[in-house]
Amino acid sequence: MGQAEDRGRGVYAISVAAELVGTGQQNLRLYERKGLLEPGRTRERYTERRSA
Repeated sequence: MGQAEDRGRGVYAISVAAELVGTGQQNLRLYERKGLLEPGRTRERYTERRSA
């Protein structure tokens, strides 16, 4: 999914994404490094898009 397809979806800074899921920013970064989390993101923005 590209940027055009992400229009109309929520795009959040990592701090907001962490707050929404009830964890810390460092936890999100750790989950990404371990391959447990694959957010649709560009730079430090997370989208509501969920991976299959």
